[in-house]
Amino acid sequence: MKQKITGTPNKIQFYYYVDDIFDPVSMRSLYRAKKIKTEGGVEQAIDEYAIQEDERSPFNEFLKIAIYDAFNYVKKMTKNVDNALFVFVTGTEASVSQSDDVVGFYVEDKAAYNENVLDIVDKNIKEYLKVSVLLQWYLNTGVDDEAAKMQAQLQSWVNKLMDSLFQLRIPLMS
Repeated sequence: MKQKITGTPNKIQFYYYVDDIFDPVSMRSLYRAKKIKTEGGVEQAIDEYAIQEDERSPFNEFLKIAIYDAFNYVKKMTKNVDNALFVFVTGTEASVSQSDDVVGFYVEDKAAYNENVLDIVDKNIKEYLKVSVLLQWYLNTGVDDEAAKMQAQLQSWVNKLMDSLFQLRIPLMS
C-alpha cells in the first residue's frame, strides 16, 4: 500500500501489513506442499514444506531480508528522507490506520511522479516481498526445485520493479 505524506521533504510511504504478506505466502506454500511427493504422503509434505502459523519466526526473518533487499532498489530515491526504512513496527508508529505490524519504507515525493506508475511500483514491491520469502523458505527447507522456480520468479519481479521505478523517474529526466 502507499500513501503520500506532506512534510519536509514530502514523502511517499510504501508499507505492507505483515499478515497481508503472510497469508498469501502461507496459502501458496500450502498448495505447493500438496504437490510435493514424500514417503509420508500429503500430511508429511504439508508439515515439512508449508509455511504455517507456527513458522512465523522464520517467516519474519525472511520478510526482514526481503524488505531490506527491496529497499536496496529504491535507496537512491531516499536521499533526503531520514529513517527511510521501517521493519516490524506497529501501524500506528508508521502512521497508517491499523495497529498491525508493518514493514516498508519512504521515498522522497517528486511532484512529477505519475500516480498510476506509483500503483504499479507498489504492486511490484509487494509481489517481490512474497516471492523473496518463498525463495528463502524453499532454500531453507531443501526443496531445490521449488527454490529454482522462485529464483526465476524473483528475477522477473526484480525486472518489473526496476522497470516501474525507471518509469516513475522518467518525468524527472526531462
